Amino acid sequence: MQLADAVSIYNHDYVHRGLKMQFQDLLKLQKEKDIPLRSCEEYLHTIQAKTAEESIRHSYGMLCTVGEYIGAGFSEELARNDGESGETAGMVKDISLSVVCLQRELDDAHREYGSERYDILSFYEWDNLQKINLAVKAAEG
Repeated sequence: MQLADAVSIYNHDYVHRGLKMQFQDLLKLQKEKDIPLRSCEEYLHTIQAKTAEESIRHSYGMLCTVGEYIGAGFSEELARNDGESGETAGMVKDISLSVVCLQRELDDAHREYGSERYDILSFYEWDNLQKINLAVKAAEG
């Protein structure tokens, strides 16, 4: 989320349609300002990652791509491409960003008020949202 915000700010812009539409705003910037398509691909791959290692690799790939774009020059030594390239397809599911924000709130409530610790993000699978839906309902109960 912070890297997408950095790209927006670098282009003297902002996320126009809110956090849940951040990816769509990033795609629009990619077309208008010619930001690297790989930034959008890595954003999508990070959210769709099935393992922590995949998520870290793609997050780092986005960091490197954004760094190159803004002239910060990060090394890509740790960002290895495993053949996942091509056109960015589909839309990022709104729930992914909402769950990150909810997890932050739950963590804050645990730290500040001693409420029960919930780890809802461990149930996140981008292609099977039923698991995380059940975890959120358990936290609500």
